[in-house]
Amino acid sequence: MKKTLCILAAATSILAGSQALAGQVKDNCGCGFGTMALGEETGLLSHIAATFLNGLSGNQTFGISSGTLGCEQADKLVSVQEVEVFVADNMDHLATEAAVGEGAYLSALADLLKIETAEREAFYTNLQLNFDQVFPGPDAQASDVTRSIVKLI
Repeated sequence: MKKTLCILAAATSILAGSQALAGQVKDNCGCGFGTMALGEETGLLSHIAATFLNGLSGNQTFGISSGTLGCEQADKLVSVQEVEVFVADNMDHLATEAAVGEGAYLSALADLLKIETAEREAFYTNLQLNFDQVFPGPDAQASDVTRSIVKLI
């Protein structure tokens, strides 16, 4: 009997302590329907329920892609793979235009990267100023060039 009471007391103590340190659902479970419904709760069961509700029927995915359900929508939708293919296919043209700071291939790259029209001149200038880091030599790989370009943005 004493053993059972000690175990029960220890479990209650652990649960109470973890509940005090757990934080709110909105801090721990991400965005989605569950967080919207239980966002102010701090209990373990609330966190589990919110996680379940967030994953239910893909509502968290919907929230992230639409910017709803307490989720923030990404500023830019860029397919790095698509950019890398473009860079690989047009590396010589891009290097030539980056050295000059303007051109049709740089404009197409800016389109792929979803760079606003007002920010393009700064993007082209940045590529020109950092040419040696972006295009380190004749053996530069498209993946390395793409990573360097994305870092500049």
